[in-house]
Amino acid sequence: MFRWARDNSGFYAVALFSSHPTFYTASIALLYFYDLASASHTKVDLQWENGLGFGGLEITPDGLIASVVSGVRHLPARFTKGGQSWRRA
Repeated sequence: MFRWARDNSGFYAVALFSSHPTFYTASIALLYFYDLASASHTKVDLQWENGLGFGGLEITPDGLIASVVSGVRHLPARFTKGGQSWRRA
């Protein structure tokens, strides 16, 4: 998944992560932001160990709304961006 920031300062990208070397299908989705001005990426701290839910990422003027995995259900979560960090609202 790939989404541009509303101000075109960069983009959000989702990457799958697994700590197991063989079973990559048992992974979680992590969110990163690539800043065009600094040509660097930052992991968005979701403050949630289970990662993102699939299909739920909406960019807002001050950050984003995403679904986070909570067992078999996904919960909505809002994040506001301040500089190079995000805060869960």
